[in-house]
Parts: sequence; structure tokens; C-alpha cells
Amino acid sequence: MKKLVSLTLVLLLLVTALVGCGSGATKTDAPAQEPAKAEETKAEAPKEEAKAEEAPTEVVSYKDGVYEGEGEGMHTIKVSVEVAGGKIAKVEIIEHEETEGIAEPALEQIPAAIVEKNTPDVEVVSGATIASDGIIEAVKNALEAAK
Repeated sequence: MKKLVSLTLVLLLLVTALVGCGSGATKTDAPAQEPAKAEETKAEAPKEEAKAEEAPTEVVSYKDGVYEGEGEGMHTIKVSVEVAGGKIAKVEIIEHEETEGIAEPALEQIPAAIVEKNTPDVEVVSGATIASDGIIEAVKNALEAAK
């Protein structure tokens, strides 16, 4: 009698486990859901592009002169910004105590990018984000007097 009850319980447990595992999604259900997500992503992409196209490019003209500003990287960064012909002609780092080797790419690339694009709104240098942000902040502060 004990064997019969034990066998019945084992079979009941086995059937319950199989039914529980079998009631989930099948392999054919999963691909049907993925294209729907892909379609949603495709539908969202034009909206983002439209927003980017709608944003007008602001042309800023500055008063000619040489302006100084400060920003915070790991330490204070001081810059000199020369404006000629209403455009940013030169950005020079005049004082900093940023870490050698780490901040150097930002100290070289950010001023050049700002002059090239005539705006301090440039991308930061990967690996030197804090120094990049400090230089950008310093240039923005300097240009406040040039508006």
C-alpha cells in the first residue's frame, strides 16, 4: 500500500512538473514578439530624426577680443579665448593641474575642436571626460563676456 501511494505521488509530481514546463511560450512565439519590437524601434527612429532636423543651428557671433575663463576638471582649468571676426580664433590652456598622460588628449583636442566648430559645444574626449568638461566649462565662461 505504501508503494502504491509513493508511486502515485511521484507520478503526480512528474505530471505537475511537465505541465508547468509545457505551459510556457513555445519557440514559435518568441520570433513573433521580436519583430514587433523591431517594428517599434523602426517606428521611433523617424521621430528622432525629425527632432534632429527641426532643431535650428544657432550661429553665434562674438565680440572680438581676448577673454579668460575658468572651469573645473579634477582641478581648476584656466583658458584664454581669442575672438577675431566674430568667431573663435584661438583657445589656449593657460593654467591647469590635470593628471599628465590622462588629460593630455583633452588638453590638445578640445581647444582645436572648439575653434573648428566655433562653439564650446563639442564632444568630450573618451578617457579624459572630466578634463574635457572642465575645458568646455572654462571656454563657455570666457565667452559669456564676448556675447
